[in-house]
Amino acid sequence: MSFPNPPRARLLSVCTLLALAGGVIAATAMPASAVFPGKNGRIVFSSDRGGREYDLYTVFPNGRKVHRLTNDPASQLGPVWSASGGRIAYAQCCTNGNFDIWAMNANGSGERRLTRSRGQDVDPAFSKSGKIAYAAEHGGNYEIYVMNGDGSHRRRVTHSPADDLEPAWNPAGKKIAFSSTRTGQGDIYVMDGSGRHLERITNNPSTDKQPAWSPSGKKLAYSALRGSTQKIYVTPAHRLGEGHKISHGSGDDQDPSWSPDGKRIVFSAGRGGGRGFDILSVSAQGGNLQRVVGGTSTYDVKPDWGRK
Repeated sequence: MSFPNPPRARLLSVCTLLALAGGVIAATAMPASAVFPGKNGRIVFSSDRGGREYDLYTVFPNGRKVHRLTNDPASQLGPVWSASGGRIAYAQCCTNGNFDIWAMNANGSGERRLTRSRGQDVDPAFSKSGKIAYAAEHGGNYEIYVMNGDGSHRRRVTHSPADDLEPAWNPAGKKIAFSSTRTGQGDIYVMDGSGRHLERITNNPSTDKQPAWSPSGKKLAYSALRGSTQKIYVTPAHRLGEGHKISHGSGDDQDPSWSPDGKRIVFSAGRGGGRGFDILSVSAQGGNLQRVVGGTSTYDVKPDWGRK
């Protein structure tokens, strides 16, 4: 699917697009979240390889031992690890016609619905302390909300007529990076966990989205539209900058997530002009591209790299 033109559409999460488009995945997939420092563990991702809707899978970074976590007629998208690696949060459609935030144990057991809204709840992200930030469309535009890991004490932390999406906690659990259309195109911003001390990180004429913190908390990876394709960029997390491109080649690259040791970045890639997205990894400085998992006719998207 081609990249949408309107600024608001450019930032819509894949959950929302699936709900609106009847199951057709677009090049704007859900964001990556914080990666917590540690030894590299498994990668969780969403895939339609089961032949129906999107389910959740895990795989080792070398591509071995692909393991299916869910087998459900609903779609599960945007999985993210908790800091301990014991829980996975995700967005699921469509109990009530919308996406809601769910969580489960890392082995796929104990599924629990955390939100029950009339609008769309997407883009979950765990903090170090177990809180969950997410994007919600309850009144015509998307805002960032924060709740406890059990779904209690939900509170809105952004207040803008634009779309604020794709929250990602920094590893310390003090700041949230997110994407927003508040300047007319998609840019990356950082704020504290209560929505204060807003700082703009990117300022480009095209779309920057899907921020992902490095394990040190000093850098942000993100997906950027430059020309006709999206590529992965890295920029300092504390100041305005253009970023450094680390992925190359044809097709769209999106959904960046750092390895817990900070040496590599995993992402989903649509290469070769055919159907499907693969999951690849690249050095955090660029180069040494490796394929993790994928297929010629499957969409493997939204990887999140957990620690051991």
